[in-house]
Amino acid sequence: MAVQEPPLEAQGFKNNSTQLGVAGAFSCIVFFLKIFAKDLEMFARHAKRTTITTEDVKLLARRSNSLLKYITQKSEELASSNMEQKEKKKKKSSTAKGERIPGEQEAAVTENEDSNMT
Repeated sequence: MAVQEPPLEAQGFKNNSTQLGVAGAFSCIVFFLKIFAKDLEMFARHAKRTTITTEDVKLLARRSNSLLKYITQKSEELASSNMEQKEKKKKKSSTAKGERIPGEQEAAVTENEDSNMT
């Protein structure tokens, strides 16, 4: 099921060992990326989903401990960042509506009590 590619010379590479080495490495990378893409698609299809998730990517990377660790770390960083953005957005929308967040409510009550005492 391998795709037959034209000779490297026909692709614009001269008969130079450095260029041939780079072209060979690139060819290997493209080959493995195609396999990775098919594997990711199959993981999602097996789970009866049409969307590839981060869990699918982690499953793909399970054979390489360092890659799995890196992907897990970045995934957690993104999740944390998304949560922070959602909280900021929620805070903005509640302030725009005139609602007070719990800390502001306590401060308002204290200020109100102080003004009643004078």
